[in-house]
Amino acid sequence: SMTENGCLLSGEKGAILSDCPWNTRFALLPEKRFEGFQGPAQAVPRSPGHHAEWIRASKGGSKPFSGFEIGGPMTEVLLLGHVALLAGHPIEYDTESGKIVTRSESNRFLHREYRDGWVL
Repeated sequence: SMTENGCLLSGEKGAILSDCPWNTRFALLPEKRFEGFQGPAQAVPRSPGHHAEWIRASKGGSKPFSGFEIGGPMTEVLLLGHVALLAGHPIEYDTESGKIVTRSESNRFLHREYRDGWVL
């Protein structure tokens, strides 16, 4: 059954359909073509959940699967996609300066003005 969440990856020989937001359930399509298909062995250990990973790492345990060195830049890229939508045109962003280098008027979408008495 379909849900409001999901993803369809379409290729030359078929497609992979996931009907949940975590992509933990999926189907290979067309089903007849992939009947009996065995995927690769699991190579990445299962996460106990991001909260448990964060607590474990905070207590000096193993690093989380997607720590800040991965999550920070990934979040920056995703948010820049939103900035481009707000700007209404493609943007070119310089990660070193933290500024949009094309059409500099779009830099206004990168920060907000805070109310009097509040600073960041």
